[in-house]
Amino acid sequence: MSNDFSRSSYQSLSQFGVIAGASALVLYGLFRRNKTGLALATAGGLVAYKQARSQAQNSRQTATAVFRVNSTSAEAYRLWRNFESLPRFMAHLGSVCAGI
Repeated sequence: MSNDFSRSSYQSLSQFGVIAGASALVLYGLFRRNKTGLALATAGGLVAYKQARSQAQNSRQTATAVFRVNSTSAEAYRLWRNFESLPRFMAHLGSVCAGI
């Protein structure tokens, strides 16, 4: 688990570095005020845009949790299958009507 965290942390830091470097290239290009500077600013802007876009697409993260229930499996299954009892353990539900 810690290996996944360090890899994710390294990727985030790497992506931030690319965006920061591309932004610096944009600023440098704009301060030059000539055709070469415009080309540098455009290239830096494209790199920053592509990196930010790829970062947004790769931001899918998953979370897992494990918890122990102090009941028999039959009792837990019966509680889970009774839809009207779902608000007891799902705080975002007000009520559930299981009518046809």
